[in-house]
Amino acid sequence: MTDDDGEDLSPQPDMLRYVEKPDDLLTYYLSQARAAGMVYTAVVKQLIGRIYRDHDYIKRKEIEGKPLGYADVLREDMAAMAWLLTAAKKHLPEDLRRTLPPVNLPPRPRKSRKQTREALREREERRKSRDVRYQEGKD
Repeated sequence: MTDDDGEDLSPQPDMLRYVEKPDDLLTYYLSQARAAGMVYTAVVKQLIGRIYRDHDYIKRKEIEGKPLGYADVLREDMAAMAWLLTAAKKHLPEDLRRTLPPVNLPPRPRKSRKQTREALREREERRKSRDVRYQEGKD
């Protein structure tokens, strides 16, 4: 519904209605973020990584047969972070928006020490199997 001036007269939700004054805990972490010199692009990258880590953690626990009791809460938190990142991006200046990291790329997987040890052990066993000094019964 618009008036004669073309202004939208439909009810608009109050976006700040549920945002309360930051408590001591939020104030503490906000001061830590400011002291660390956090900027929007770094925070976006960090939160996207957090979403991927939490998602992978939930999936890994399901595969192991140990489902998390709070997996639903984590999923809701991940959805809220994704929504917040999208909403915040809409209000960014264009020059800052161009410097954002690509959102569609997942973080690189971490190298596991266990896999490295197994790979080294297998490589050593293959080397020994080809080496004549380790062959038994051949003279």
